[in-house]
Parts: sequence; C-alpha cells; structure tokens
Amino acid sequence: MNYSIEMLENDSIMYVQFRKGFGKDDLQSYLDEARALYAAAESPVYQILNIEDLALGFDDIMEFLSMSFRGERNATKHPMNRGTLIVTKNVLYQMMARGLTHVSFGSMKIQVFESLEAAQTWINNQAT
Repeated sequence: MNYSIEMLENDSIMYVQFRKGFGKDDLQSYLDEARALYAAAESPVYQILNIEDLALGFDDIMEFLSMSFRGERNATKHPMNRGTLIVTKNVLYQMMARGLTHVSFGSMKIQVFESLEAAQTWINNQAT
C-alpha cells in the first residue's frame, strides 16, 4: 500500500499519508478503509489528507478527484466527516483543492494547508 491511515488526537482526526507511487490500484482500497473508519467512529472526525509526496499526472489527478470527491464513495460528504483538510506545499495541488470549494464541484468544505501542524492548529481553533 502506498498510503497509511491513522487516527490522531483521541480519534478526532483521521490522518491519511499518501506516499510516492500511490495510484489507481491504491485509491479504491483507501476509500474503502476510510469509509470503514467513518462507520466505526463514535462522533464526527476531521480528515487530513497529506498529499505532499504524491506525484500524479493530469489524467491520474482528474480520476483521483472524481473517485474521491464524487459519487457514493465520496468520503468528504460522509455524515461522520466533520471536514477535510489537505496538506501540500505543491501550488498546483493547492489550486486544485481550492477549486473543489467552487459551486461547480459541489461547494466542498475543504481547507488547504502547507503543513500538518498548521492543519492541526486550525482544527484546534475550531473547538474554541
């Protein structure tokens, strides 16, 4: 597997680290695992997607976005997803992630950060 999922901060954050080599074969497995974790969650959780190590071509990016953020397997719209945060320093990935907040893509509630620490700080500030 070219990704890992772990629960952080008393199971209030689902942290997903995508590694170099992540591709179509890994995507379905990730989506199934994330949905299973949502189903087992006792309360809504934030999902942090660290895509810093991804190296995808344009076609792969479009397929990844379509499978991840649309349709019945859409993890961002799961009732136990409190919010999706994307971590990357890649400007192109940041622009694409921010584009998902546009009405054309369903006005998804996605935040973009350059570090895991910044994403966690944002989550902690939501609680206050």
